[in-house]
Amino acid sequence: MKKIYSLLIGLCLLTFACGEDPNDITALNADVVFKVDLSGAFTSNFVQDSVSSFTHANLIIIEGIDKNKNKVTVTIDPNYFASGANVKGSHEVGQGNAPARIVVNIIDGGLFYLAQSGNVTVTEYSNKVIKGTFSFEATEYKNNSSTVSGTNGQFTATLIDK
Repeated sequence: MKKIYSLLIGLCLLTFACGEDPNDITALNADVVFKVDLSGAFTSNFVQDSVSSFTHANLIIIEGIDKNKNKVTVTIDPNYFASGANVKGSHEVGQGNAPARIVVNIIDGGLFYLAQSGNVTVTEYSNKVIKGTFSFEATEYKNNSSTVSGTNGQFTATLIDK
């Protein structure tokens, strides 16, 4: 009987000692989304394991990383918008001086794809929340004959300033 009381007292102490730990990691907001269907040289229904979304040097960057460390990055660059355009709306994807750029980095095989064409449509941009859709055609950086298409792309994220 003494052992049972000792066990119960020990469990009670353990329960009360395990309060809120300020170092506990909180889960991502359930509204955070980053996914795209990839096909071509690399095929995947890419769904993020983590999302990074921030503004830096007037760029808006939304990046999804899957469980295999593959990465898809959407960059929106207001410096190249047509006169009078704003973040909310449709933006052409390209390289260099395009209003939107997309990069696909496939870790398994070390492949790096740059989108040649496509579209990013921002449907919501307020209070640091950005939502939208995207699609693209990309070629491998070192081998222009290897391609990846991205369709049904979606993102929803809260931007932080860096």
